[in-house]
Amino acid sequence: MRLLLLLAMVNFLLGQSAWNTGDLSFTYQSFPSPGQTVELSGDLISDAVPHEGVGGFDLALGDTNLVTLVAYDLYVAGSDTLADIFVVFMSDTVALGEGEYSVNPSPDALKMFVWLSEVDPESLADLLDASFTLDSLSAFNPFISVSGDLDILISSPFHFSMNFTGVMVNTSLQLLTISNGSFNLWNTLPVSAYTQGTVDYTTGSESGSIDGVLNPLTDSEGAGAVLTQVGDTLTYNCISYQQLPQNLFNVYGVILRGDDSHFPLDGSNSEFNISLTDNTFPQAVPYMLRDVSIDEILLLLESGDIPDPDQFTQLYLPIGLGSAIFAYTAEGNARLEMDGIPMSNTIGDVTTLSTDWLLTNGLPTSISNETSNHPVQTEIAGSAFPNPFNSRTTIPVQISSGEMISARLYNLRGQVVHNIEFGFLGSGQHKLPINLRDSNLSGGLYYYSILTPQHQVGSGSFIYLK
Repeated sequence: MRLLLLLAMVNFLLGQSAWNTGDLSFTYQSFPSPGQTVELSGDLISDAVPHEGVGGFDLALGDTNLVTLVAYDLYVAGSDTLADIFVVFMSDTVALGEGEYSVNPSPDALKMFVWLSEVDPESLADLLDASFTLDSLSAFNPFISVSGDLDILISSPFHFSMNFTGVMVNTSLQLLTISNGSFNLWNTLPVSAYTQGTVDYTTGSESGSIDGVLNPLTDSEGAGAVLTQVGDTLTYNCISYQQLPQNLFNVYGVILRGDDSHFPLDGSNSEFNISLTDNTFPQAVPYMLRDVSIDEILLLLESGDIPDPDQFTQLYLPIGLGSAIFAYTAEGNARLEMDGIPMSNTIGDVTTLSTDWLLTNGLPTSISNETSNHPVQTEIAGSAFPNPFNSRTTIPVQISSGEMISARLYNLRGQVVHNIEFGFLGSGQHKLPINLRDSNLSGGLYYYSILTPQHQVGSGSFIYLK
Protein backbone atom coordinates (compact mmCIF):
# COMPACT_ATOMS: atom_id res chain seq x y z
CA MET A 1 0.00 0.00 0.00
CA ARG A 2 1.54 3.28 -1.07
CA LEU A 3 1.79 6.05 1.46
CA LEU A 4 1.22 9.10 -0.71
CA LEU A 5 0.39 12.43 0.91
CA LEU A 6 0.18 14.54 -2.21
CA LEU A 7 -0.32 18.14 -1.14
CA ALA A 8 0.62 19.88 -4.39
CA MET A 9 -1.24 22.89 -5.82
CA VAL A 10 -2.13 24.35 -2.44
CA ASN A 11 -5.44 26.16 -2.55
CA PHE A 12 -5.32 29.24 -0.36
CA LEU A 13 -8.67 30.37 -1.59
CA LEU A 14 -10.31 27.52 0.29
CA GLY A 15 -8.43 28.40 3.47
CA GLN A 16 -5.89 25.61 3.19
CA SER A 17 -2.12 25.74 3.57
CA ALA A 18 0.30 22.87 3.38
CA TRP A 19 3.94 22.30 4.22
CA ASN A 20 5.24 19.43 2.13
CA THR A 21 8.65 18.89 3.68
CA GLY A 22 10.50 19.35 6.96
CA ASP A 23 11.99 17.63 9.98
CA LEU A 24 10.92 16.35 13.39
CA SER A 25 13.09 15.70 16.41
CA PHE A 26 12.40 14.89 20.07
CA THR A 27 13.88 13.03 23.01
CA TYR A 28 11.80 10.47 24.86
CA GLN A 29 12.38 8.57 28.07
CA SER A 30 10.54 5.81 29.91
CA PHE A 31 12.10 5.37 33.33
CA PRO A 32 14.38 3.66 34.16
CA SER A 33 15.40 3.34 30.49
CA PRO A 34 17.85 6.00 29.23
CA GLY A 35 16.60 8.76 26.98
CA GLN A 36 16.60 8.27 23.20
CA THR A 37 16.30 10.74 20.35
CA VAL A 38 14.04 10.45 17.30
CA GLU A 39 14.98 12.44 14.20
CA LEU A 40 12.98 12.27 10.97
CA SER A 41 13.12 14.38 7.82
CA GLY A 42 11.86 14.19 4.29
CA ASP A 43 9.25 15.22 1.76
CA LEU A 44 5.68 13.92 1.85
CA ILE A 45 5.37 14.41 -1.91
CA SER A 46 6.75 11.57 -3.94
CA ASP A 47 5.78 9.29 -6.80
CA ALA A 48 7.56 6.53 -4.89
CA VAL A 49 7.33 5.91 -1.18
CA PRO A 50 10.18 7.68 0.63
CA HIS A 51 11.66 6.12 3.74
CA GLU A 52 10.81 9.15 5.87
CA GLY A 53 8.39 12.03 5.46
CA VAL A 54 7.42 15.12 7.44
CA GLY A 55 4.75 17.70 6.62
CA GLY A 56 1.52 19.30 7.67
CA PHE A 57 -1.83 20.90 6.85
CA ASP A 58 -3.53 24.10 7.95
CA LEU A 59 -7.27 24.00 7.26
CA ALA A 60 -10.23 26.24 8.01
CA LEU A 61 -13.49 24.27 7.97
CA GLY A 62 -16.45 26.45 8.83
CA ASP A 63 -15.91 27.75 12.36
CA THR A 64 -13.15 25.24 13.08
CA ASN A 65 -9.44 25.85 12.52
CA LEU A 66 -7.19 22.80 12.21
CA VAL A 67 -3.44 22.29 12.21
CA THR A 68 -2.26 18.73 11.59
CA LEU A 69 1.43 17.77 11.52
CA VAL A 70 2.53 14.31 10.41
CA ALA A 71 5.89 12.55 10.47
CA TYR A 72 6.51 8.90 9.65
CA ASP A 73 9.30 6.37 9.30
CA LEU A 74 8.70 3.41 6.98
CA TYR A 75 10.54 0.15 7.42
CA VAL A 76 10.22 -3.52 6.53
CA ALA A 77 9.67 -6.10 9.28
CA GLY A 78 9.65 -9.63 7.85
CA SER A 79 7.41 -9.40 4.79
CA ASP A 80 5.39 -6.42 6.06
CA THR A 81 5.86 -2.71 5.50
CA LEU A 82 5.26 -0.83 8.74
CA ALA A 83 5.43 2.75 9.90
CA ASP A 84 6.15 4.63 13.10
CA ILE A 85 4.00 7.75 13.03
CA PHE A 86 4.08 10.94 15.09
CA VAL A 87 1.14 13.33 14.81
CA VAL A 88 0.33 16.72 16.30
CA PHE A 89 -3.35 17.61 16.03
CA MET A 90 -4.69 21.02 17.03
CA SER A 91 -8.27 22.20 16.61
CA ASP A 92 -10.04 25.34 17.82
CA THR A 93 -12.71 27.85 16.92
CA VAL A 94 -10.09 30.60 16.89
CA ALA A 95 -7.23 30.88 14.42
CA LEU A 96 -4.19 28.88 15.51
CA GLY A 97 -1.47 31.48 15.12
CA GLU A 98 1.92 31.93 16.72
CA GLY A 99 1.80 31.48 20.47
CA GLU A 100 1.78 28.96 23.33
CA TYR A 101 -0.88 26.30 23.82
CA SER A 102 -1.37 23.64 26.48
CA VAL A 103 -2.29 20.03 25.78
CA ASN A 104 -6.08 19.91 25.92
CA PRO A 105 -8.36 16.88 25.28
CA SER A 106 -11.50 19.03 24.95
CA PRO A 107 -13.37 18.34 21.67
CA ASP A 108 -13.93 22.08 21.20
CA ALA A 109 -10.30 23.05 21.69
CA LEU A 110 -8.31 19.91 21.08
CA LYS A 111 -4.50 20.08 21.39
CA MET A 112 -2.64 16.78 21.46
CA PHE A 113 0.25 14.77 20.08
CA VAL A 114 0.22 11.06 19.35
CA TRP A 115 2.89 8.45 18.69
CA LEU A 116 2.11 5.08 17.09
CA SER A 117 4.48 2.22 16.38
CA GLU A 118 4.33 -0.63 13.86
CA VAL A 119 1.34 0.69 11.93
CA ASP A 120 0.68 -0.39 8.34
CA PRO A 121 0.49 2.49 5.82
CA GLU A 122 -3.17 1.77 5.01
CA SER A 123 -4.04 2.27 8.66
CA LEU A 124 -2.28 5.63 8.57
CA ALA A 125 -4.68 6.74 5.83
CA ASP A 126 -7.61 5.42 7.90
CA LEU A 127 -6.38 7.45 10.87
CA LEU A 128 -6.32 10.59 8.76
CA ASP A 129 -9.82 9.80 7.53
CA ALA A 130 -11.04 9.42 11.13
CA SER A 131 -9.58 12.80 12.11
CA PHE A 132 -7.50 11.19 14.86
CA THR A 133 -10.37 10.38 17.21
CA LEU A 134 -9.28 8.48 20.29
CA ASP A 135 -11.56 5.60 19.34
CA SER A 136 -9.79 5.14 16.02
CA LEU A 137 -6.39 5.19 17.70
CA SER A 138 -7.08 2.79 20.57
CA ALA A 139 -6.54 -0.37 18.50
CA PHE A 140 -2.88 0.60 18.03
CA ASN A 141 -2.06 1.10 21.72
CA PRO A 142 -0.67 4.55 20.95
CA PHE A 143 1.11 6.94 23.24
CA ILE A 144 -1.15 10.01 23.65
CA SER A 145 -0.21 13.26 25.35
CA VAL A 146 -1.89 13.80 28.71
CA SER A 147 -0.07 17.02 29.59
CA GLY A 148 2.40 19.30 27.88
CA ASP A 149 2.97 22.50 25.98
CA LEU A 150 2.96 23.38 22.30
CA ASP A 151 4.64 26.61 21.18
CA ILE A 152 4.04 27.75 17.58
CA LEU A 153 7.05 29.91 16.71
CA ILE A 154 6.38 30.59 13.00
CA SER A 155 3.18 30.11 11.05
CA SER A 156 3.18 31.30 7.43
CA PRO A 157 2.22 29.71 4.11
CA PHE A 158 5.90 28.93 3.51
CA HIS A 159 7.31 28.03 6.92
CA PHE A 160 5.90 26.47 10.09
CA SER A 161 7.94 25.94 13.26
CA MET A 162 6.75 24.54 16.58
CA ASN A 163 8.33 23.28 19.81
CA PHE A 164 6.62 20.84 22.13
CA THR A 165 7.18 18.96 25.40
CA GLY A 166 4.95 16.77 27.53
CA VAL A 167 4.02 13.47 29.08
CA MET A 168 2.48 10.62 27.10
CA VAL A 169 0.70 7.46 28.17
CA ASN A 170 -0.60 4.45 26.25
CA THR A 171 -3.53 2.13 27.01
CA SER A 172 -1.17 -0.15 28.94
CA LEU A 173 -0.47 2.82 31.25
CA GLN A 174 3.16 3.08 30.19
CA LEU A 175 4.54 6.60 30.60
CA LEU A 176 6.88 8.52 28.32
CA THR A 177 8.32 11.98 28.80
CA ILE A 178 8.96 14.05 25.68
CA SER A 179 11.54 16.85 25.71
CA ASN A 180 13.25 19.04 23.11
CA GLY A 181 10.50 18.34 20.60
CA SER A 182 10.39 20.41 17.41
CA PHE A 183 8.69 20.48 14.02
CA ASN A 184 10.21 22.60 11.24
CA LEU A 185 8.19 22.54 8.03
CA TRP A 186 8.46 24.28 4.68
CA ASN A 187 6.32 24.66 1.61
CA THR A 188 8.53 24.37 -1.47
CA LEU A 189 5.64 24.15 -3.94
CA PRO A 190 4.39 26.88 -6.25
CA VAL A 191 1.41 28.72 -4.79
CA SER A 192 -1.27 30.38 -6.89
CA ALA A 193 -1.23 33.94 -5.58
CA TYR A 194 -3.65 35.30 -8.19
CA THR A 195 -6.03 33.04 -10.05
CA GLN A 196 -7.36 35.41 -12.71
CA GLY A 197 -6.78 38.79 -14.28
CA THR A 198 -6.63 41.03 -17.31
CA VAL A 199 -3.60 42.08 -19.35
CA ASP A 200 -3.43 44.77 -22.04
CA TYR A 201 -0.35 44.22 -24.20
CA THR A 202 1.45 45.87 -27.09
CA THR A 203 4.29 44.15 -28.89
CA GLY A 204 5.71 46.00 -31.85
CA SER A 205 2.66 47.18 -33.82
CA GLU A 206 0.36 44.47 -32.39
CA SER A 207 -1.98 45.22 -29.47
CA GLY A 208 -4.52 43.12 -27.64
CA SER A 209 -6.19 42.25 -24.37
CA ILE A 210 -6.33 39.04 -22.33
CA ASP A 211 -8.97 38.34 -19.70
CA GLY A 212 -9.72 35.13 -17.82
CA VAL A 213 -8.92 32.50 -15.21
CA LEU A 214 -5.41 31.02 -15.09
CA ASN A 215 -6.25 27.56 -16.46
CA PRO A 216 -4.92 26.91 -19.97
CA LEU A 217 -6.34 23.38 -19.89
CA THR A 218 -9.90 24.64 -20.09
CA ASP A 219 -9.76 28.32 -21.06
CA SER A 220 -8.54 29.79 -24.34
CA GLU A 221 -7.05 32.81 -22.54
CA GLY A 222 -6.28 33.77 -18.97
CA ALA A 223 -3.90 35.48 -16.58
CA GLY A 224 -2.64 35.05 -13.03
CA ALA A 225 0.45 34.64 -10.90
CA VAL A 226 2.29 31.87 -9.08
CA LEU A 227 4.26 32.67 -5.93
CA THR A 228 7.31 30.83 -4.58
CA GLN A 229 9.60 31.69 -1.70
CA VAL A 230 13.16 30.66 -0.88
CA GLY A 231 14.32 32.14 2.39
CA ASP A 232 13.27 35.79 2.37
CA THR A 233 13.12 35.98 -1.43
CA LEU A 234 9.66 36.14 -3.01
CA THR A 235 9.25 35.28 -6.69
CA TYR A 236 6.04 36.05 -8.54
CA ASN A 237 5.63 34.47 -11.97
CA CYS A 238 2.95 36.65 -13.57
CA ILE A 239 1.77 34.79 -16.64
CA SER A 240 -0.89 35.35 -19.30
CA TYR A 241 -1.71 33.35 -22.42
CA GLN A 242 -3.84 33.63 -25.54
CA GLN A 243 -4.84 30.72 -27.75
CA LEU A 244 -3.91 30.56 -31.44
CA PRO A 245 -5.01 28.11 -34.16
CA GLN A 246 -3.79 24.49 -33.83
CA ASN A 247 -4.14 24.75 -30.03
CA LEU A 248 -0.96 26.80 -29.67
CA PHE A 249 -0.58 29.87 -27.48
CA ASN A 250 1.19 33.20 -27.19
CA VAL A 251 2.42 33.88 -23.66
CA TYR A 252 3.25 37.20 -22.01
CA GLY A 253 4.86 37.00 -18.58
CA VAL A 254 6.90 38.85 -15.99
CA ILE A 255 9.09 37.43 -13.23
CA LEU A 256 9.21 39.66 -10.11
CA ARG A 257 11.85 39.05 -7.43
CA GLY A 258 12.16 40.83 -4.13
CA ASP A 259 11.41 40.61 -0.43
CA ASP A 260 8.38 41.69 1.59
CA SER A 261 9.41 45.36 1.48
CA HIS A 262 9.19 45.34 -2.32
CA PHE A 263 5.54 44.28 -2.28
CA PRO A 264 4.05 46.98 0.01
CA LEU A 265 0.52 46.37 1.25
CA ASP A 266 -0.26 50.08 1.77
CA GLY A 267 -1.06 50.60 -1.92
CA SER A 268 2.15 52.53 -2.69
CA ASN A 269 4.03 51.90 -5.91
CA SER A 270 7.16 49.78 -5.96
CA GLU A 271 9.61 50.13 -8.86
CA PHE A 272 11.33 46.97 -10.15
CA ASN A 273 14.46 47.23 -12.27
CA ILE A 274 14.18 45.34 -15.55
CA SER A 275 17.39 43.52 -16.34
CA LEU A 276 18.27 39.99 -17.34
CA THR A 277 21.83 40.20 -16.01
CA ASP A 278 21.58 42.42 -12.91
CA ASN A 279 20.11 40.35 -10.06
CA THR A 280 19.93 43.30 -7.67
CA PHE A 281 16.55 43.41 -5.90
CA PRO A 282 13.89 44.29 -6.76
CA GLN A 283 14.26 42.67 -10.17
CA ALA A 284 11.76 42.23 -13.00
CA VAL A 285 12.29 40.03 -16.06
CA PRO A 286 9.57 40.21 -18.72
CA TYR A 287 9.34 37.37 -21.23
CA MET A 288 7.29 36.54 -24.29
CA LEU A 289 6.71 33.20 -26.02
CA ARG A 290 5.27 32.47 -29.44
CA ASP A 291 3.48 29.28 -30.56
CA VAL A 292 3.87 27.24 -27.38
CA SER A 293 1.84 24.20 -26.29
CA ILE A 294 -0.28 23.66 -23.19
CA ASP A 295 2.43 21.38 -21.77
CA GLU A 296 4.98 24.19 -22.12
CA ILE A 297 2.68 26.61 -20.26
CA LEU A 298 2.34 24.03 -17.49
CA LEU A 299 6.14 23.83 -17.30
CA LEU A 300 6.26 27.61 -16.83
CA LEU A 301 3.70 27.44 -14.03
CA GLU A 302 5.51 24.55 -12.35
CA SER A 303 8.96 26.13 -12.44
CA GLY A 304 7.87 29.62 -11.38
CA ASP A 305 11.09 31.01 -12.79
CA ILE A 306 12.61 32.67 -15.86
CA PRO A 307 12.10 30.40 -18.91
CA ASP A 308 15.19 28.66 -20.24
CA PRO A 309 16.14 29.74 -23.82
CA ASP A 310 17.41 26.21 -24.50
CA GLN A 311 13.98 24.84 -23.66
CA PHE A 312 11.81 27.45 -25.42
CA THR A 313 13.04 28.30 -28.92
CA GLN A 314 10.50 31.10 -29.42
CA LEU A 315 11.43 32.89 -26.19
CA TYR A 316 11.87 36.67 -26.12
CA LEU A 317 13.79 38.19 -23.18
CA PRO A 318 14.78 41.82 -22.41
CA ILE A 319 17.91 43.17 -24.08
CA GLY A 320 17.89 46.56 -22.40
CA LEU A 321 17.18 48.26 -19.11
CA GLY A 322 13.85 49.55 -17.95
CA SER A 323 11.44 49.50 -15.03
CA ALA A 324 8.14 47.95 -14.01
CA ILE A 325 5.76 49.48 -11.47
CA PHE A 326 3.99 47.15 -9.03
CA ALA A 327 1.25 48.07 -6.55
CA TYR A 328 -1.55 46.47 -4.55
CA THR A 329 -4.91 48.14 -4.99
CA ALA A 330 -7.32 49.04 -2.21
CA GLU A 331 -9.43 46.00 -3.20
CA GLY A 332 -6.52 43.60 -2.62
CA ASN A 333 -5.70 43.17 -6.30
CA ALA A 334 -2.27 43.57 -7.88
CA ARG A 335 -1.38 45.99 -10.68
CA LEU A 336 1.77 45.82 -12.79
CA GLU A 337 2.79 48.19 -15.58
CA MET A 338 5.77 48.36 -17.91
CA ASP A 339 6.24 50.29 -21.13
CA GLY A 340 8.29 49.82 -24.29
CA ILE A 341 10.81 47.21 -23.12
CA PRO A 342 13.21 46.05 -25.92
CA MET A 343 12.98 42.27 -26.37
CA SER A 344 14.86 39.76 -28.51
CA ASN A 345 14.82 36.03 -29.19
CA THR A 346 17.70 33.60 -29.81
CA ILE A 347 17.78 34.23 -33.57
CA GLY A 348 18.02 37.99 -33.17
CA ASP A 349 14.45 39.11 -33.83
CA VAL A 350 13.84 42.38 -31.95
CA THR A 351 10.57 43.95 -30.77
CA THR A 352 9.24 45.96 -27.85
CA LEU A 353 6.77 44.86 -25.18
CA SER A 354 4.38 46.92 -23.07
CA THR A 355 1.92 45.34 -20.62
CA ASP A 356 -0.65 46.55 -18.11
CA TRP A 357 -1.74 43.89 -15.60
CA LEU A 358 -4.61 43.71 -13.10
CA LEU A 359 -4.62 40.44 -11.16
CA THR A 360 -7.17 39.22 -8.59
CA ASN A 361 -7.45 36.27 -6.25
CA GLY A 362 -11.18 35.85 -6.73
CA LEU A 363 -12.49 32.31 -7.04
CA PRO A 364 -13.03 31.18 -10.61
CA THR A 365 -16.68 30.69 -11.49
CA SER A 366 -16.01 27.45 -13.28
CA ILE A 367 -13.38 24.76 -13.61
CA SER A 368 -14.54 23.99 -17.13
CA ASN A 369 -15.85 26.12 -19.94
CA GLU A 370 -19.42 25.65 -18.76
CA THR A 371 -21.26 28.87 -17.99
CA SER A 372 -24.60 29.55 -16.40
CA ASN A 373 -27.44 31.54 -17.87
CA HIS A 374 -29.72 30.69 -14.96
CA PRO A 375 -29.89 32.15 -11.44
CA VAL A 376 -28.10 29.92 -8.94
CA GLN A 377 -30.58 28.31 -6.53
CA THR A 378 -28.17 25.79 -5.04
CA GLU A 379 -24.78 26.50 -3.50
CA ILE A 380 -21.89 24.76 -1.79
CA ALA A 381 -22.19 25.50 1.92
CA GLY A 382 -18.63 24.62 2.97
CA SER A 383 -15.49 22.64 2.18
CA ALA A 384 -15.24 18.89 1.90
CA PHE A 385 -14.82 17.21 5.30
CA PRO A 386 -12.76 15.33 6.27
CA ASN A 387 -9.98 16.61 4.05
CA PRO A 388 -7.61 14.77 3.50
CA PHE A 389 -9.58 11.50 3.52
CA ASN A 390 -8.95 7.85 2.87
CA SER A 391 -12.16 6.67 1.21
CA ARG A 392 -15.12 8.83 2.20
CA THR A 393 -15.74 12.55 2.55
CA THR A 394 -18.80 14.80 2.34
CA ILE A 395 -19.53 18.13 0.66
CA PRO A 396 -22.26 20.29 2.25
CA VAL A 397 -24.73 21.99 -0.07
CA GLN A 398 -27.73 24.25 0.46
CA ILE A 399 -30.62 23.67 -1.95
CA SER A 400 -33.41 26.24 -2.19
CA SER A 401 -35.61 24.06 -4.41
CA GLY A 402 -35.47 20.44 -5.52
CA GLU A 403 -32.64 19.65 -7.94
CA MET A 404 -30.92 16.76 -9.70
CA ILE A 405 -27.37 16.94 -8.31
CA SER A 406 -24.16 15.44 -9.68
CA ALA A 407 -20.41 15.86 -9.20
CA ARG A 408 -17.40 15.76 -11.49
CA LEU A 409 -13.84 15.18 -10.33
CA TYR A 410 -10.87 16.63 -12.22
CA ASN A 411 -7.20 15.77 -11.98
CA LEU A 412 -4.44 18.39 -11.94
CA ARG A 413 -4.47 18.55 -15.72
CA GLY A 414 -8.14 19.56 -15.75
CA GLN A 415 -9.33 16.21 -17.12
CA VAL A 416 -12.62 14.70 -15.90
CA VAL A 417 -11.67 11.47 -14.09
CA HIS A 418 -14.82 10.55 -12.16
CA ASN A 419 -18.56 11.29 -12.20
CA ILE A 420 -21.03 10.85 -9.34
CA GLU A 421 -24.83 11.04 -9.63
CA PHE A 422 -26.69 11.89 -6.41
CA GLY A 423 -30.16 11.96 -7.98
CA PHE A 424 -32.97 14.30 -6.99
CA LEU A 425 -32.49 16.10 -3.66
CA GLY A 426 -35.16 18.22 -2.01
CA SER A 427 -34.73 21.72 -0.63
CA GLY A 428 -32.64 22.24 2.49
CA GLN A 429 -29.14 21.32 3.64
CA HIS A 430 -27.52 18.12 2.41
CA LYS A 431 -24.14 16.45 2.79
CA LEU A 432 -23.15 14.91 -0.51
CA PRO A 433 -21.32 11.62 0.14
CA ILE A 434 -18.12 11.05 -1.85
CA ASN A 435 -16.91 7.43 -1.68
CA LEU A 436 -13.80 6.67 -3.75
CA ARG A 437 -12.94 3.30 -2.22
CA ASP A 438 -14.09 1.36 -5.29
CA SER A 439 -12.88 3.92 -7.81
CA ASN A 440 -9.75 3.52 -9.92
CA LEU A 441 -8.37 6.87 -8.78
CA SER A 442 -4.88 7.08 -7.37
CA GLY A 443 -4.09 9.15 -4.30
CA GLY A 444 -3.61 12.85 -4.81
CA LEU A 445 -5.26 16.24 -5.14
CA TYR A 446 -8.51 16.51 -7.09
CA TYR A 447 -10.79 19.38 -7.99
CA TYR A 448 -14.54 18.88 -7.91
CA SER A 449 -17.53 20.60 -9.46
CA ILE A 450 -21.06 20.23 -8.09
CA LEU A 451 -23.63 20.47 -10.88
CA THR A 452 -27.34 20.69 -11.56
CA PRO A 453 -28.76 20.15 -15.07
CA GLN A 454 -28.80 23.95 -15.52
CA HIS A 455 -25.60 25.22 -13.97
CA GLN A 456 -22.46 24.61 -11.98
CA VAL A 457 -23.16 25.11 -8.29
CA GLY A 458 -19.54 25.62 -7.26
CA SER A 459 -16.15 23.99 -7.08
CA GLY A 460 -13.44 23.07 -4.61
CA SER A 461 -10.64 20.60 -3.99
CA PHE A 462 -9.76 17.74 -1.70
CA ILE A 463 -6.86 15.35 -1.05
CA TYR A 464 -7.57 11.65 -1.51
CA LEU A 465 -5.25 9.31 0.38
CA LYS A 466 -5.13 5.81 -1.03
